[in-house]
Amino acid sequence: MAVELHHLPSGQVLAWSHSDESLARHLGRAEDIAAECAQADEQLRRGLPAPRYDEVFPPRPSPSCGWCDYRRSCAEGSAAAVTRRPWDGLAAP
Repeated sequence: MAVELHHLPSGQVLAWSHSDESLARHLGRAEDIAAECAQADEQLRRGLPAPRYDEVFPPRPSPSCGWCDYRRSCAEGSAAAVTRRPWDGLAAP
């Protein structure tokens, strides 16, 4: 399966062809995230108080934090990486 990223400001298009294995790996990640979200939702429905949200969604700092929209309000993410622009990850052709 082929996918493309279209970077509108520069007009650059990057393509990637997934193998069955890489596509299955990405689908598995999405399913894992959905399961974590469902578990967190259930915990909140059972009355987890608001101040304990960090226990449900603990920070997991990494170099990817530089691209995160929440970086400015996350001390761990701010310490983990410098601010990145969305297009900083694009490779030059």
